[in-house]
Amino acid sequence: MKQQVKITIQQIISDRPLSLLMLGIIFGGLAYIAYVAINLSASDLQLAIRYTSFGDTHFYRDQWWYLIGFVGFGILFLISHIGLIAKLVAIELREFAFAFAWLSVILLVIMFAYTHSVLGIAYLS
Repeated sequence: MKQQVKITIQQIISDRPLSLLMLGIIFGGLAYIAYVAINLSASDLQLAIRYTSFGDTHFYRDQWWYLIGFVGFGILFLISHIGLIAKLVAIELREFAFAFAWLSVILLVIMFAYTHSVLGIAYLS
């Protein structure tokens, strides 16, 4: 088991494009977590957390700690995607790992956009 982990790490480090892409995902994920954590502010007021055009109420409200789930999602994203890329490299599917890494970058951009919108709704002035 230990030997396989060492071999996988050596394969990832020796593959420069994939290792740089994984570093980009790690830094992007950490930036996402920091962005959400910095933009959260504790308040006794309930925040608008969801908008819908259906129903009587267009903005649904909840406590501010609901938004901490976005930090958890960022952590889960990092662990799972880096782990899956490493696993794909370990089972010798380098091309698929590379494609999955690029899809992870795209998903990270979508996460930033979506979270920015949700935080914009949550902290309406």
